[in-house]
Amino acid sequence: MNYRDQTARLKEVAALHHTGKRCVVAFMGDVHFSGFQFLERVELACGHTVDTVPGISSAQMMASRGRVCFDETAFLTFHRRGDVQPFKRHLIHALEDGRNAIVIPRPWDFMPRDIAAHCLEHGIDGARPAEVWEALTQDEASWSGRLDECTAEFSDLSIMLIRAPAEFPSQLDSPESGALAGNA
Repeated sequence: MNYRDQTARLKEVAALHHTGKRCVVAFMGDVHFSGFQFLERVELACGHTVDTVPGISSAQMMASRGRVCFDETAFLTFHRRGDVQPFKRHLIHALEDGRNAIVIPRPWDFMPRDIAAHCLEHGIDGARPAEVWEALTQDEASWSGRLDECTAEFSDLSIMLIRAPAEFPSQLDSPESGALAGNA
């Protein structure tokens, strides 16, 4: 199944489902990270909510490879149809707040270089470190540099990390952590 034949293929699955067959629609990664519209299409075809089993998403792989914590990171996916303006605003707000951002591009019109240009147009410091990872089976980023240097074209298997301007301080020895200084 691909984007072009998705509707027809889901009708086939739904027809089998309605005859009493138990059907599985496989999705790469975690459908709740960047496939929620796909999940909605499956449920529309079946006529009811369906069970989901999460997989490992590219966002989780990116956080692991990039060594960033989700507590300090905003995750945004543009891998959707429809209006993405609210998500673009959210990206800018997250970066203005000094957070990391893991961003899944929209393959047809909002790729890493477009994301970088959007950030720069909205006042985000071009010196912020950024990375683009493609096909996360690699051991290192396909590209890394400054946000204002991100001008190359990347495949639709790319994901972007825009790093915070400064590392978040460790909370290990803070009074709020519950740990006593010197007793770690």
